[in-house]
Amino acid sequence: MKRFLAFGIVVGGSILISHLVNYLTVVPCVIGDECDYDVGKCDRGKVFELFFEQSSDTGYHPEPTLFNFFFVTLIGAMVGICIFKIIVHYRLPKRKVSQNCARKA
Repeated sequence: MKRFLAFGIVVGGSILISHLVNYLTVVPCVIGDECDYDVGKCDRGKVFELFFEQSSDTGYHPEPTLFNFFFVTLIGAMVGICIFKIIVHYRLPKRKVSQNCARKA
């Protein structure tokens, strides 16, 4: 139970941090000035269209797609699992098997 709780906290925290990093630093760095996209100054590639969409709801400014959300969640979960494995390997105590519990042949 202790390991399951630690797993949930570590993976959930890393997913949260990955979304914060994505939406606070990566998206503004990639998009830059949003108004350049609605007048057609910037050339968009296929990768950009995969991660960002433009709709009339936002005034044709780029915004992250659902694929972007799931991709960032997947990356955050993978990083969290790696961190959890490191924590389990070095921090949590290993279970010792008692010799009295072993079956005698």
